[in-house]
Amino acid sequence: MWVVGSVSHQISRGDPLSGRRAGGSDFVAGRVRGGGVPSRHLLDENRSVRHPSSMTAYADLTEQQAATALEQFLQERSPAMRRLELAVGDAVELDHSVESLGPLWAWTKDRLRLGPSGQQPSWSRLGLGEHERLDEASLQLLDGLISYVIDIVTSAVPEAKWEVATDPHPRYLDQNKPMLRAGAWEQVPASTIGNLGRQVFSDWPPADDRLASIVGFWLTDVADTR
Repeated sequence: MWVVGSVSHQISRGDPLSGRRAGGSDFVAGRVRGGGVPSRHLLDENRSVRHPSSMTAYADLTEQQAATALEQFLQERSPAMRRLELAVGDAVELDHSVESLGPLWAWTKDRLRLGPSGQQPSWSRLGLGEHERLDEASLQLLDGLISYVIDIVTSAVPEAKWEVATDPHPRYLDQNKPMLRAGAWEQVPASTIGNLGRQVFSDWPPADDRLASIVGFWLTDVADTR
């Protein structure tokens, strides 16, 4: 279940692929948006949304643009999931378990390619310079993988809500990005999975079990904060 909650302020610390907790003076609650209403009731896939310019980065969005970017990101989730299901077919059993992420990530990373990015999902388009090396088909696969991971996490953590991540710290890496939060636990799934996709072409590509390990850690971490 995708839920829109409050705007939060968090300074990014540690491994960007691990779960992060807000605490102490580093966290300041922001303006409440949406009151925890499930996003599927807030967002109609056929509704017209004025999206931020393709030349605007997340960090440069205004508060209203960031709210619109979050809406667009959530609108993209169901279509991206459907595309993934069609692409995978019978190659991997998509049973929405953490265990399924091992074979699904192995299948996905074998199909990632470098090239023109073409029409990008919002998390890539607004993350200027972060994922442009991946071609359009690769970005679509990662987009579907993002939806799949979100479904696993929100099914296990139904109280999780979507927020716009903001913080006045100039080195905050996730400024204005869609952030999933449950209590003191928070994570930006699109950044995590987008970075994994990019790392496939590095000198240290992620192992087949890397994504399952990350999501398993998230679920353990969020349980510890309850």
